Amino acid sequence: MDVYLIRHAEAANPLASQSDGERPLTDFGRREFSRVVTALRAIGVEADVILHSPLLRAVQTAELCGPLAAGNLHSERALAEAPEAGLLPCLQALTAAASKSPKATHRAILVGHEPWMSASLDLLTLGRSAGLTSFRKGSVAWLRGEPVPAGMQLKALWPPKTWKAVNGLG
Repeated sequence: MDVYLIRHAEAANPLASQSDGERPLTDFGRREFSRVVTALRAIGVEADVILHSPLLRAVQTAELCGPLAAGNLHSERALAEAPEAGLLPCLQALTAAASKSPKATHRAILVGHEPWMSASLDLLTLGRSAGLTSFRKGSVAWLRGEPVPAGMQLKALWPPKTWKAVNGLG
């Protein structure tokens, strides 16, 4: 299975009248992440499904990822929680579905938040949340393998600025 962990793009500071979950992406965040999606498409990234946290900034980031998965987006409350509570059950469900059907998900994009994206990357590659990784807003980590603790290999970690240096993309 290929898994792309994505931290939401840059979001607005909270207003006094709104909750943390209602913070939208900034115009800069939308523009910068749209460039990331364009670059990901250019290198052939595709997904069968996009799972995202229900917090607005993650929803909007996932919507920008829509072209990578033909708009197959699903909100998962668990992606706003610790990886053991959220990420692993989501991935295990996808793996179970993939083993039962040739048309099931083998490539998934998961859009979430810090510190959970970093902890998820550590958990999936090292088997524990080690505090070794830090996801910048709009960063993408590509993992391949079995989605269990220490079962995946990190293939690439792309902060948004990566794409500015790649063949004029971004």
